[in-house]
Amino acid sequence: FVIIVFVISSFTIVEMQLMSARHIHASAINQIQSSYYMVDIDKINEKIKELYPGGDWFIESKVISAINNRQDRLVTLHYKVYLPLFSIEKEGVIEGYAR
Repeated sequence: FVIIVFVISSFTIVEMQLMSARHIHASAINQIQSSYYMVDIDKINEKIKELYPGGDWFIESKVISAINNRQDRLVTLHYKVYLPLFSIEKEGVIEGYAR
């Protein structure tokens, strides 16, 4: 019974990490769009490093196209998820567009 509880709690921790990654990515896209593409990506990465001090999570932003004051940007979050019970570490990437 104890092993089952530890396994279920480990998978719950992974799910929380994945939800955090999705939230951070969506928040970064919203910040980029609401600032009219003038947000500093380094400041977003500093804030992420405060929340996740391992340094394994970071945002990249690349301009895909630009017309006048309008841009299309590819926003990518690189992150790592840890499964503590089994000592498994997996890298992940979430990509989305800021328009």
